[in-house]
Parts: sequence; structure tokens; C-alpha cells
Amino acid sequence: MCYKDESQKKNSEKLKKKLNEINAPQFLKDYFYNLNSEAGKLHCLSIITDFLSFLIEDGRIDVSSISEITEDTMKNISKTDAIVYLDSFSKNGISPITVNNKKNILGSFWSHLECEEIVNKNIIRSIPKTKFKVKDNNEVKLPREEMIDMINNIQSIGNSFIRERNLIIIEILKDTGLRESELIGLDIDDLYLECEKPYLKVLGKGFYSKTDMDTVLLSYNAKIALEKWLMIRNSMTKNANKTALFVNTTGKRMTEINLKKIFRQYSDGKIHPHMMRHLCGTVLYYHTKDISFVQKQLRHASVNTTIKYYVSGDIDKKIYAEIDKTASQKICNILKCNYNKEMWCCYGYKTYEQIDNV
Repeated sequence: MCYKDESQKKNSEKLKKKLNEINAPQFLKDYFYNLNSEAGKLHCLSIITDFLSFLIEDGRIDVSSISEITEDTMKNISKTDAIVYLDSFSKNGISPITVNNKKNILGSFWSHLECEEIVNKNIIRSIPKTKFKVKDNNEVKLPREEMIDMINNIQSIGNSFIRERNLIIIEILKDTGLRESELIGLDIDDLYLECEKPYLKVLGKGFYSKTDMDTVLLSYNAKIALEKWLMIRNSMTKNANKTALFVNTTGKRMTEINLKKIFRQYSDGKIHPHMMRHLCGTVLYYHTKDISFVQKQLRHASVNTTIKYYVSGDIDKKIYAEIDKTASQKICNILKCNYNKEMWCCYGYKTYEQIDNV
């Protein structure tokens, strides 16, 4: 069973437990059949139940618990109820993006209710678009001097296993553009380091079966970092997870919480893992000027996403290319690996077609 399968199973059990705890009405349970991600279901449940609890506590619906809510109750919930709920977050300083995400989840739930003819219309869709609007900002957050500061902080770790693992993770993330869940979900047999154009296979966003794995090419420096890690990984005791690529000191597969903690702790909260994905896309476009290749490496469903965040911005991409180079040089020096200044050429640029059928 792969990492995502394990996560799906655990989250499925959590969802079932939470639905049972609140004695959820059937129409609420039915909504979750439309969603694939069990983690996503849990998040949606928390937003929906928070909204319904708000309406109960505010006296906007005449029931004492969510279990008492009927289909007729849902028909009487108004657009104003939703606006008052969402406004309560805006007035308390919650970011527009967070408020808008709550709105979107409620909108999805009401679309389900509308399709099932439980309600006559989607009250969320009728909220004016100017209300809770998120400003369109193409600027991506990228690390600068704090990137080197984070590497220096990790270099000072006394435990060599943790020190080298953390540095290798940074190199892999910034050179491949992997998402957090993709890196954590990597197994040892997902690596293809001996090929002419080395690559790895990942379960991308929204996919849960090994048959749907994506190809991600490796730079030279990412390849040698992984080779270094495999030497460390293979020297671990028999108690270590036999399939997971990245593990903690007890031998268990690392979690996304572990990964976020590394960045938060050693960058003083200034850098988060997803910034490495932005750095990868920005620097890769700077070196190749090939937006289709960057789209393929980052596995965006639409090239418009790639253009929006990695081409159209006003940032000086050369600055970040230099930061990326300095970071790789420093990491390779600490790991005592050979840094390759032509790392981008070693990506196997424009060679996806050669390995699509592997």
C-alpha cells in the first residue's frame, strides 16, 4: 500500500468517525461521495459543520444540534445567513483568501443540494462577486537571503542524519518543484537514477493510484543528492520503513507536518516548502525560456497557470537564479558532493517524450 493509500484510509476512518459523532443527516453524508480526497472531505466537513453550528448558536435556524437539521431546514437558510457568517471572519482579520476558500466550499455543498433538489437555489452563488473578492496577485513569494540563512542553520545541527537529510530535501524540492505531499509520498523504487536522463515517479495532485504516476526529471545536483541520501538511508537499522524514501530518526516515513516543521524551524518561519516549487519554476524558466517544459516539470494542468506565476511577474529572475546556484553550491559543499554548474543542462531538457512510455 503506497503512502497516499495509507493516508486515504486513515482519513476515511476519521471522516466516518466525525460523521457518526455529530449524527450527521443523510444529505450531508451524501455530499462526500462527490469528492475524491479524504483529506479534502475532512476539511470540507469542518467548514460546513462550522457554518451550521454558527447558524444554530446565532438562532438563525430553530434546532439544537446538527443532527436535527432536515432538508426543510436547509431550504430556509438564506444568502444573508451566509454573508453574516463569512463577514464574521473578515471582521476578525482573517485573510480574504481564507474567507473565499470557505465560501467556495459552501458553494460546492449548496450546488450538491441544488442538484439533489433539496434546496431551490444555490444561496452562495447568489452572493455578489464583489463580496469577499480576492485581489488577483500574480506575484509569487520567493526566498532570498533567508534561503542561505536557513541552510546555515541546518548546517549547525549536531545530528548528521538530520542535518544531511534536511539539506538533501531542500535540494530535491527546489530542483524538482515537487509538492510537499509528493516528496513525502516518494518510495525508494520511485527513483530512476541510472537512466541516461534520471527521473522519478510521483503521485501527483488529485491522483491516488500507482497507475497514474507522473514523471519528474532530475537535475544533476538533485541526482547526486539522492544518491548521497540512499547511502545514508540504506545504512539504517532493520526497524526502518523498507519502502519510504524519506524517514525520520525512528525509521518511520516522514509526514507533511515534519516537512513543514523543518522549514519553519530553520528559517524562523520565513520560508515554507511550497516556496521551493515557485523557486524551481522561476529559475527553470530563466535558464530554458521554454514555458512548455516548465509546465511539464511542474505538471500544471494548464499552461496559463505556468505563465501567470512564472513568466508574467515583475520579479528579477536572474537574482533568484543566483540564489538557487549559491544554495546548491553550499549544500553540495556541506554534503561533500561534486557541484555541477551546468545542472540545468543535465535536466534532460526537452526529453520528456523519450521517457513517457517507460
